[in-house]
Amino acid sequence: MLDNNIWSYLGDQRAGAQFKAVIHSLGHRVVTAPSVLLEVLQHPLADKRVAIVEAMRTATDERLRSEADRESAEVIAEVRRLRPGWIRAVPDTGREATWRTYWTKGVWRDAVESHDLFRHTSLAQQNARKARFLVENQKEQRERWQKGGFDLRRLSAITMFPSPETTAEQQAGWEPGDRVEAWRPYNQEVYWHAFAVHARRAADRMGPGQPQDRRTRGAGRHAHR
Repeated sequence: MLDNNIWSYLGDQRAGAQFKAVIHSLGHRVVTAPSVLLEVLQHPLADKRVAIVEAMRTATDERLRSEADRESAEVIAEVRRLRPGWIRAVPDTGREATWRTYWTKGVWRDAVESHDLFRHTSLAQQNARKARFLVENQKEQRERWQKGGFDLRRLSAITMFPSPETTAEQQAGWEPGDRVEAWRPYNQEVYWHAFAVHARRAADRMGPGQPQDRRTRGAGRHAHR
């Protein structure tokens, strides 16, 4: 998989086909992830965008599945290994096939036909704004901690255990009576929000075999040490 600086050079030189021939002569293949393509589509100059995308389409041997697709497969594999009862008996293979086809074929076609639209609507712009907000927020928190002399211990040293109000469903995957690192229940809340509150979006990414509805809310009802 190539860095975008290399793709930019190949686009400028219109050397996609030549590069592919050289790579094949050395016994290698070129693979490209859709995230690399989306980054290219943020180039401010339309003619440069078109040239780079054409080089990518010409030189790429395999268009990889999206990162969300592959990461979701890892989550499903772990759920199947650790909690097989959570897996759906009848997976939604149709939805997965639709999204996988788009991110391995459709997005490449759209990158040629609608590259200007991609530049204005790409999730990359939204993510960049979110990233700037989070970075600024983290800097502000760090300054407050430093001024207040806050002692940030190792996260694993802060533990939690179930309280009498903690339901069995909220302890899914948690052995009775065990203390766990506090970050685990809170992360559980984050995942639950992504998979349940935004169920449709999560289902699109998880595809077939995704975990069934599991109530894992309630980190706030656990006691700290």
